[in-house]
Amino acid sequence: MRITKIPRPNFEYAWKRALDPKTASNYAYQLYYVKGAEAFNKGKGKVEEVGVKAVDDKTLEVELANPTPFFLELVAFKTYFPVNPKVVDGNEKWATDAKTVIGNGPFKMDTWEHKSKLVVSKNDNYWDKDNVKLDKIEFSMVEDENTELSMFENGELHWAGAPTSALPTDAIPALKDSGKMTTQPIAGTYFYRFNTEKPPFNNAKIRKAFAYAIDRQSLIDNILQAGQLPATGYVPPSMALNKDGFYKDNDIEAAKKLLEEGMKEAGISKFPALTLSFNTSEGHKKIAEAIQDQWKKNLGVDVKLENKEWKVYLDDVHQGKYQVARAGWLGDFNDPINFLEMFKEKDGGNNDTRWENPKYKELLNQSALELDPEKRKAILAQAEQILMDEMPIMPIYYYTNSWVKDDKVQDVLIDGLGAVDYKYADIAEKK
Repeated sequence: MRITKIPRPNFEYAWKRALDPKTASNYAYQLYYVKGAEAFNKGKGKVEEVGVKAVDDKTLEVELANPTPFFLELVAFKTYFPVNPKVVDGNEKWATDAKTVIGNGPFKMDTWEHKSKLVVSKNDNYWDKDNVKLDKIEFSMVEDENTELSMFENGELHWAGAPTSALPTDAIPALKDSGKMTTQPIAGTYFYRFNTEKPPFNNAKIRKAFAYAIDRQSLIDNILQAGQLPATGYVPPSMALNKDGFYKDNDIEAAKKLLEEGMKEAGISKFPALTLSFNTSEGHKKIAEAIQDQWKKNLGVDVKLENKEWKVYLDDVHQGKYQVARAGWLGDFNDPINFLEMFKEKDGGNNDTRWENPKYKELLNQSALELDPEKRKAILAQAEQILMDEMPIMPIYYYTNSWVKDDKVQDVLIDGLGAVDYKYADIAEKK
């Protein structure tokens, strides 16, 4: 495969840097479709064997490990973005300094005041700069969703809510009734992770009991209220492998039976108190409180809630310092493998459950070799069935994006995966 027309040397450098065990990204596995990439990332191959080469300034040659019909979608994903070696080499903090975050898009970063604001301006070196209408965009970093909505209503912001933030759940009914709120389904799943390496969630029946013992529809009707759908599988509806789901929502009878059987297998006579962790957010807190009540009512289990700032939360989850933890996944590209491959290996960059299953892994490998779309879909459906039988994660709902915007804002593009593009955005002049 050859990709031409845009200067490419920094792409080869960036892809190999993302794979290099010394500097590897948590998303390194997204590059495994390239020949030799997985072996190099795991220390079993050489960088010279990775199938990417800058033939000249405007041609990148890529050799794939297997047929990958969605590869052109993949190269639009962040892990495949270029970085400039002159900026990166020797500067560990390059990615957090506005002066050294260098890109090739329609906007360039001007200032980044951490926890305050981020300002980008039109990039005069962009190849299609004549079609970029905005001179500048300022992103205000506001932790409290109610404060953000108030700023919008006071005319301090042109936009509030998704995809960069969220609307306060209490405000959603009124915003919906007023017609001010826009809602769009996206390919994403909100779920909880179980730490499968530590008791009691090293037992699959116990994990399934907790997953079955919640009322997803009630959460949507009473808390979320923005057209979400109950998740009875992991892969979202836009690419669903089993449209009927893999289990019944709010199946209390089955949950109690599974908990009893699981506790017996684990040698537990009284279920220990457990901790449910989530990152700071009004919405995450309300969902956690509701699930805390449901688990107490339906399973008789006491649940402590633990709220952490985002960076601390991420670090703790990556290190396995949790029992049950909130998570979400928005599609990077429109294919079920993007959701399923997260749990292929216990040490995978985004698999913080520590779960692994040989048959599951075998099916994902088999799907990569299957050229018939329907047969491939059937293979992936078998894999999702294993994931839901083992339940290292507990799907809760399928996402929608909801936001409010100033009527003057035009042509901000949000795709079905929830990604936003400001290239064509504009502020209409008052008439």
